[in-house]
Amino acid sequence: MTKNIRLAELHLSNFKGVKSFTLETGGESAKVYGDNATGKTTLFDAFMWLLFDKDSQNKKDFEVKTLSKDNKAVSGIDHEVSAVLQIDGKSVELKKVYSEKWTKKRGSATQVFSGHTTDYYVNDVPVKKKEFAEKVNEIISEDIFKLITSPSYFNEQMKWQDRLAVLMEIGGAVTDEDVIKKNSSLSDLSSILDERSFDEQKRILAEKRKKITKLLEQYPVRIDEINRSIEDVTDIDQEQLKEDLKALQTSIDHLEKEARSIRADAGADRKKRVLQLEGDLQQIMNEYDSKRFQVVNEKKEAYYKAKNDLSQIQNDLSNLITKKEHLTPFLSQIDKERFELREEWSKKYEESFDDHQKDCPTCGQALPEEKIQAAIEKFNLQKSASLERIADKGKQLGIEYDNKQNELYEVDEQIQKLNLEERFKASNLEKLKENMEQAETSIAPLSDNPMYLAKVEELEKINNEIQS
Repeated sequence: MTKNIRLAELHLSNFKGVKSFTLETGGESAKVYGDNATGKTTLFDAFMWLLFDKDSQNKKDFEVKTLSKDNKAVSGIDHEVSAVLQIDGKSVELKKVYSEKWTKKRGSATQVFSGHTTDYYVNDVPVKKKEFAEKVNEIISEDIFKLITSPSYFNEQMKWQDRLAVLMEIGGAVTDEDVIKKNSSLSDLSSILDERSFDEQKRILAEKRKKITKLLEQYPVRIDEINRSIEDVTDIDQEQLKEDLKALQTSIDHLEKEARSIRADAGADRKKRVLQLEGDLQQIMNEYDSKRFQVVNEKKEAYYKAKNDLSQIQNDLSNLITKKEHLTPFLSQIDKERFELREEWSKKYEESFDDHQKDCPTCGQALPEEKIQAAIEKFNLQKSASLERIADKGKQLGIEYDNKQNELYEVDEQIQKLNLEERFKASNLEKLKENMEQAETSIAPLSDNPMYLAKVEELEKINNEIQS
């Protein structure tokens, strides 16, 4: 059911520099005029704060209190906004009071500031915050109120999903099929979507892309590990390798010839046994080399992985130190700008109309009283606008300074953490290096293998028999 909601009266007391002001509309349409920085936005901020705890820019962390000349909140006063609404011809008064809380500790003669309190009233009856919010929402929801009162809310403050929902509610929903039918170039989308919605398909593809990206990030590390495990052959003499290869080929040719001779001589049992023993010996040597490579390679992989981790920590530490070196002078510059703004604000605050010309710049005669009065009003408006501009800039710099200071604290904590982790990783790397070196010397030589020695002895015996 549609409600008829009209604003009959809006009253501000000590709200954002407005000591006391009442806007009386009597439930009729009204327009508020004024120069820049004369309080038009403050009226809207007050109304929004009363209803939704936010200003006209949809921000909760704005300053409600009146500020002194040194840009500090004035203490000891209540900040109040009230409004009388006519809803379907019935009047409802809403009021909110923001107050400082001062407490006296036991045994102390003085009170100390301990925070703020906000009191809520409906028709002058105190209510809890939840009851007040329910009453406001009963009158009108926050989103609908902002849509019909703020021209910037839809385009600048609403999430795009909420804007889409509003447009769909007004103009009717548009399905993916409707869009595909209207544009023939999108006809392949039907088979691609496979009865899924466009948003579902986007989520599926986004998840696949995330997994692929994660794999791509792992590949450089894997490639680096493989490259480190490849034996360095830059110092090997290629000419010597060719000679060795030639000698091996000659030996192979000789063995093949001998093998053909043995196959041709069915009674050459000794030669067959020689080939069998040589094959057994080759297998023992292969197993020995494989075991030696496995033991040493496991230690090498652990060592190089730890070395890579340490390098990554050192790189991260270097980046954090560079970041800190940028943040420190940046904070100093912001602090300097804040000091200059305070000086500018104080200078502007002390400025009075008496410091300006009261005589006509053309004829030198004193200006008429009414023109002097108009000039004073213009001067006061300009002064108020300048003070508000300086104060707003100071607030922004304060927020930026706090954000950067917090960022610096986080960077310092991360540096301390990485310093500890670096020392631990470096110590662990030394131990892994010792393990790797010990592994290379811990494997017993092949000459200690009794099976190997037995087959070598048998082979030598048979060769002597063949020779004899």
